[in-house]
Amino acid sequence: MRKLISILFLVGLIGGCATNQEKQTWVPKQKNNQVVWADDATDVAVIELQYDEKGSERNNFKHQLYVQNMDGSERRAVTEVREHQNGNLYYMKQAGYFIMESLMPTGARRFDRIDEKGHEILVIETPDSEHQPCADIPRVDNKPLPQVYHTVIPSPDGALLAHVFSLDCGEVSVEFLYSNNLNIITDPIVIPIDEPVNATWHVDNYIILTNNQNTRAWAIRVGQPPEEIAPPNCVAPVTTSSHITYDGRMVYLDETGEVKMRQVDASVAFGCQ
Repeated sequence: MRKLISILFLVGLIGGCATNQEKQTWVPKQKNNQVVWADDATDVAVIELQYDEKGSERNNFKHQLYVQNMDGSERRAVTEVREHQNGNLYYMKQAGYFIMESLMPTGARRFDRIDEKGHEILVIETPDSEHQPCADIPRVDNKPLPQVYHTVIPSPDGALLAHVFSLDCGEVSVEFLYSNNLNIITDPIVIPIDEPVNATWHVDNYIILTNNQNTRAWAIRVGQPPEEIAPPNCVAPVTTSSHITYDGRMVYLDETGEVKMRQVDASVAFGCQ
């Protein structure tokens, strides 16, 4: 009899677990997901990621942009809640705008210019995963080999935007735009490069392209032909707004999403080229 009762209890317990799993529902969650300094290092921009969670699954991603003091005070929302997950963020406070990257489920990404009142305008939307350059050249992990990470980066003073992209395999293009009205300054500067490269601004307001091995580099200046140069000492941070200030104050998020800061060597801040 005792053995029968034990078996019945065990069956009931297992059935209860299965019932609990079946009843598991989507729960809304939110957490700070990214933080960067303003270009003048006076305060920080924070992205709060919102999503629904059920067990280990997540969906329905949205995000919202805030600014706040380093200690969390005077936090205010810049935008309404926006669709999709967030990507890179630049806070060009002295020029009065943000550049926000959004990640879409198709693999496409969009870059928007957002002013201090939350008004936004699309800068560029990238091709989706099936229409990337070099998509037919497999890597070891069978993922497409990108020519360059398609991106938009503000200049150190915030006056310009560099749109860095590849239309075809074997070339990299850079076009410069005025950040205040998004007018293109000149035709894209196209460089024949048959390997992946990274892009960063130099403190003297020109773009540096560097290959992954840091053995070749090119200087790209507005209205001038590209020039091959000696590789820089570093390729990040890519502009004045990043996770680290000019004097080595590094901002980051802890495991709970709280904004934290610690001091690091200022030699790794922007300008280390």
